[in-house]
Amino acid sequence: MGGKPNLFKFADIENRLQTLQPGQTYIKPFVTSAVSDTMCGGLNFLNDVKVPWDLTCDEIIYCMEGTFRLVCDGESYICNPGDVLYTPEGQPHLL
Repeated sequence: MGGKPNLFKFADIENRLQTLQPGQTYIKPFVTSAVSDTMCGGLNFLNDVKVPWDLTCDEIIYCMEGTFRLVCDGESYICNPGDVLYTPEGQPHLL
């Protein structure tokens, strides 16, 4: 992968996982394996959904509002606004 910065415009990134009313639940993946071998990133707007997730890279989750719960190996991690959660590559979990 190159060493140059990449600028991602919010409007240019397609939404994924639009399962509820438009604008209520979706994922906007900015940094993917096409950009980095070691890191992934994006914005998730989740509203009362359960999503099985297998990580192909390390991920940092920042909770902006509401409550976010991640379950990994039967253990729950609860994030509140301002909390940051690190999840290592290869850990299957449930958002």
